[in-house]
Amino acid sequence: MNELLTHCGDPWWEEVFSLYAGCVSDASPLLRKLLVRERRQRLLRKSNHTSLIWAGQCLGTRPRVKQIALREKIVDRLLKLLWKAGGRFEIDNEAKALARIGGDRVRKNLLAMLMDRQATVRVRLIAAAAIEKLKDQTVLPGLVAVLKDTHDDVKLRQTVARALRTYKDQTVLPDLVAVLKDTHDDVEVRQVVAQMLLDSEKKYIAVLYTLNILFALWLSKIRGK
Repeated sequence: MNELLTHCGDPWWEEVFSLYAGCVSDASPLLRKLLVRERRQRLLRKSNHTSLIWAGQCLGTRPRVKQIALREKIVDRLLKLLWKAGGRFEIDNEAKALARIGGDRVRKNLLAMLMDRQATVRVRLIAAAAIEKLKDQTVLPGLVAVLKDTHDDVKLRQTVARALRTYKDQTVLPDLVAVLKDTHDDVEVRQVVAQMLLDSEKKYIAVLYTLNILFALWLSKIRGK
């Protein structure tokens, strides 16, 4: 295992770490050593959290972990980094690791991030992308609430609409139709919703309102001349 750890941070070895964690009788020693490496990086004030992210990726393989506290510690650290991320580029890797781990606690925290108006738009966007990968139907009411909020960020609402599309849940169709019918809503958001409905039993409504959107775009272009 010590030889394996010398390759931590090398992209070619990322999958090897996950495979190793899934094969051993107890992944606790590997996870513990990765956390030690991450703590050292923090003490040296390095912004690279590769060791922690890889620990999260290893947990995502559902390995046998006898020291249960290690799992909670890894999830705690990833969530803390995500909440404090601001504009850091690396947070998408931390969000992916959390999505791979899954579970009630991860789901609740990602939903809280998504719906927190005080968080940066970037953090909320990445939370939405992570929620899309969770494949957990219980997130649907939260996603729908953000989508229907016309005062929220347009790009975020588009991302949420795409996330809803991956779930292919028929129960949200009435909400999607309501967004599409609202002619005062953002055109781009309605376009994404129309694309979703074209793949559903509400296809005829999507066609009708897509024509309406195209007309609105043409009209705004004419008025802009």
